Amino acid sequence: MRLPEPIAKSPLYAFFFKGAIWLVVLTSLWSTVADWTMRPAVSVSYVALKTAFPWWVHDGEYKGDSYELGTRIQVVVANAPPGAKGVLVADCKPARYGYGLPMLLALLLACGSRRLVRNAIIGALALIPFQAFSISFDLLKQVAVEGGAVAAAQTGFSAFSVNAIALGYQLGFLLLPTLVPIMVWLFLERDFLAAITTDRQAPAPQDPASQGPSPGNS
Repeated sequence: MRLPEPIAKSPLYAFFFKGAIWLVVLTSLWSTVADWTMRPAVSVSYVALKTAFPWWVHDGEYKGDSYELGTRIQVVVANAPPGAKGVLVADCKPARYGYGLPMLLALLLACGSRRLVRNAIIGALALIPFQAFSISFDLLKQVAVEGGAVAAAQTGFSAFSVNAIALGYQLGFLLLPTLVPIMVWLFLERDFLAAITTDRQAPAPQDPASQGPSPGNS
């Protein structure tokens, strides 16, 4: 990739320029397989929720680009015959928490990682627990916060638990998907960060012609 001269002269500017290009390209490619790349995180989320709340978590399944978590929480169904009840189903779109993967790959390509495949695999695996966290709290928010008093009575969530779940949802929705890929990249490419920092701190070379004649030549 040939960069414009002003950008090519600065390693930092070149990094940001290439990162932006790679991010657009990789996000477009990732969007076609996003649901498949999120399957591991969804599986981790289901196991975690089933382990933590076995009395109300029932099953989970994909429907298109959405993931549905079936529960044993009984709710009144609108326009149903008297006495008829249904069960609460929480659903989310896991891909909304997965864009950190193309972001991480774009950062690795932009910095010219010398261990690209290794770091890409390690980074992708490192993202899974945080993606699972975001998915889990999205589903928990629907049960604990949006489910109301009926769900609270059957899940046993206290007011403190509901507030903690709401906070976890905000963290998983607003912060983790963007912050974690950057932190993982910084850990994997510490040498690149050190080189960039050193390059910016190094004094610029002086032009001999601008220094004037030396004392010995006067």
